Amino acid sequence: MPPLDSRQGMRVLIAIALLIAAIIGPAGLYSYQLGFGRDQAETIKVDIRRLALVRSVDQNFVRILFGLAGALAGIDSGERALLLSKAAEDVRAATAVGSPLDKLMSASADLQTAADQITLWATITALGESLDHVAEWRSDGASDEERSFHVLRAHDSIGAAREVLERLESVLEARIKQEVDVSTGLLDAAVPMLWTIEVAGALVGAAIVFFMLATIRRLERARSELQDSRTELSQQNARFKDALESMGQGLVMFDADNRLIVCNAQFARLYGIGPLPPGTPFQSIVDHWRDTGVLSEGGGPLQIVPERDSNWIARLPDGRVISINRRVRQAGGWIGTHTDITELKRAEDERLRAEAEATRARDHERAMQATSRAKADFFATMSHEIRTPLNGLLGLASTLLETGLDADQRKTLEAVNQSGESLLAILNDILDLSKLDAGRVQFEQVAFSPRELADAVVGVIRPQARAKEVSLFLSVAGDVPELMLGDPGRIRQVLLNLAGNAVKFTDPGGEVELTLACRARDAERAVLEWSVRDTGIGIAPEHLASLFTDYVQADSSINRRFGGTGLGLAISKRLAEQMGGDITVISALNQGSTFTLCLPLRVTHERRTAGVAGPVSHAAFTAALGRLGRPLRLLLAEDNITNQLVVTRMLRTFDIAIRIVEDGEAAVAAVMEHACDVVLMDVRMPGMDGLAATRQIRARGGRFATLPIVALTANAFPEDMGACREAGMTGFVAKPVRKAVLVEALAQAVQAVVYGGAGMEDRDETVDNLPVPAVVLRAASGEEKAPVLDGAVAAALCDEIGEDGVAATVTCFLADTRQRLDGLAGLAAAADRRRLGIEAHTLKSAAGAIGFRRLAGLALTLEREAADIAPERAADLVAALAAAFRDAEAAAVAHRLARVA
Repeated sequence: MPPLDSRQGMRVLIAIALLIAAIIGPAGLYSYQLGFGRDQAETIKVDIRRLALVRSVDQNFVRILFGLAGALAGIDSGERALLLSKAAEDVRAATAVGSPLDKLMSASADLQTAADQITLWATITALGESLDHVAEWRSDGASDEERSFHVLRAHDSIGAAREVLERLESVLEARIKQEVDVSTGLLDAAVPMLWTIEVAGALVGAAIVFFMLATIRRLERARSELQDSRTELSQQNARFKDALESMGQGLVMFDADNRLIVCNAQFARLYGIGPLPPGTPFQSIVDHWRDTGVLSEGGGPLQIVPERDSNWIARLPDGRVISINRRVRQAGGWIGTHTDITELKRAEDERLRAEAEATRARDHERAMQATSRAKADFFATMSHEIRTPLNGLLGLASTLLETGLDADQRKTLEAVNQSGESLLAILNDILDLSKLDAGRVQFEQVAFSPRELADAVVGVIRPQARAKEVSLFLSVAGDVPELMLGDPGRIRQVLLNLAGNAVKFTDPGGEVELTLACRARDAERAVLEWSVRDTGIGIAPEHLASLFTDYVQADSSINRRFGGTGLGLAISKRLAEQMGGDITVISALNQGSTFTLCLPLRVTHERRTAGVAGPVSHAAFTAALGRLGRPLRLLLAEDNITNQLVVTRMLRTFDIAIRIVEDGEAAVAAVMEHACDVVLMDVRMPGMDGLAATRQIRARGGRFATLPIVALTANAFPEDMGACREAGMTGFVAKPVRKAVLVEALAQAVQAVVYGGAGMEDRDETVDNLPVPAVVLRAASGEEKAPVLDGAVAAALCDEIGEDGVAATVTCFLADTRQRLDGLAGLAAAADRRRLGIEAHTLKSAAGAIGFRRLAGLALTLEREAADIAPERAADLVAALAAAFRDAEAAAVAHRLARVA
């Protein structure tokens, strides 16, 4: 190849240069463009990441709003708790360091204004505060107004942030589109170059195409994800709107310019307003309220834009009551909740009226109870004040009647006694009526025989009928149950009143019939019917209506002819009604009357409680005292001298040593200082009363815990008896004291002492140290050859209780001793030493009290030897006792000490 000249060389160089330029130029241009495209791709990648952060933050905001809106939705508490828990987690995730929001603010600082940066930072701060409130909602709950306030506050903050995110999203989408367009242009320019730079260019072009295609796919995927995010956000906004619409409260929110931001359907329904679009001025709503009459003439706070938080209750002209709560927003504007509490207010007013009525009723009831208590206390006091002198009158009269009196004295004293009994009957009627009025009568539920009850009533009335020459009949149907549950005492009281009236108002020669029948019966209950028919004066029809009225009799002439208070039938009527029954009457003037007591009672088959069938006789009580083996040590705590005299005179014929004190403190001291078997304790005494004294005695424990204490009281109410039992008293004797009742109570106390050891002294005086009456000492001499009858003892006994009393006592003693001797023979044969000694002791005391000295001495010998006696010796002594008894029986007949049958 020939050398080239300079011109050719230049041409070659130029050609080479051009060739190189043709190759390198496009390659360099391509390299430049490739480098620019790579930078452009990196920029697109960064912008895509920014866009992903924008979407992530936006989705977080949407989830937070949906969770917080759950606090307002009308859903159950469990679902609400889950939503709030998820909202709390989302708030923490959104506000944590390194969160998408935190990364976005760092990565997009060059694309945002300072105001947008501040808005995002304010959102982080608001969400941090909301986090605390969300935690509080989960732990202790919150009111609807508070939830609304914080949800709307979070909504405002997130709404402002989302506006920044939308602007940032628009910027990024525009940048990505522009960068993609530029990259596409580079791709279009690079394709022709690939053909010129051959393999290198193809490879570079392929790489660029591959890169651009990947970028395009990422952009398409980003667009799809953005569309899905917008769809999800739209669904969440729909759910949020549903939650707002499901609220039971009317909710409105206004911006700083008092233009509507949010208004739920409940608010529109509450005030009859159509759908309100966002931006509606508050003044337009006020104008609507004026037009529809919601606002009164003055307007009130409802029309005023709030400057601070407030709440009040507004009563609308149509009668509805609305609870209004307004909260001022920190970012400007305010929110309001409106709740219709008309029904709640009406219920509250009804409750207040009911409480006021109940208070008035309670006050009235308390006043009635106070009146009833005052009335009962008055009657209790008057009962005590009246019964105390009446007790003295009747007690002394009864005691004097047991002494030797001439005919005139006895007649006069019997009149006094009868007048006292009449006065006592009147007093008892008044007290019964007062207790019935106060509802303080307590009824027993014990087993009793209706047949026996009817027979007992007839037995009580028979002497009265016989004295008046009125025939008295009893008729009992065969289907009457054998035993029933009820209050036989109260039923007996009613029947005695009806039968007594029948005899009282029937002329001589007439008749009275008591009929007992069973009106209806099933397996558990029966309706019994007691009818009292008489042929007496009858009752006029016009007087039947007032027959059972208090203090009223058929006509004024009845009281003048027959006497009475007019309370008997009224009391009987109320007793029957309070026992669940009734009393009816059929009567014809001058032909007679029929009173019918009808009672529903339960049938029973349980056994009746065993008890004393009737008053304890003089001899029986003497025998009970004999078992004690010494005089009964009795403490009488009574401040009234008359009552002291009555009790001592009633008990003077018995082997009793009586100690008297006049107040409770002295009674306590006497019980502590002296041996005592029984205490008769007056309930009302000056200073310490009987109840307090009994409590102090019981508090000492030991033998004092079982010491028999019998109450003496004029109070006739059941609660008084309950108070006595609560204080620790073991018996109850009502004033005026009846000797039979007193003897019965003391007999029960003596049995407790003898068989239970109640109150017996273990260390104080012995029997030998007690002041035993001379009668007892002579009876216990033990002389087997002693006289059969001690005339002096018999004479003293006659002076104390009278000839009739001695006759009754000796007769009872003889009958009792016959049975006892038969028992002693059996005990001797069986070698029952303990029982043998007890029976011998009883016989000794009873025989000595009458004056049968020989019989008493032999009984004493048997008593002393009983513990170790041989059967033969026991049989001999029993035989000697039988012979001494026959002598005593003959002496009693000879000296006319006993009634001969």
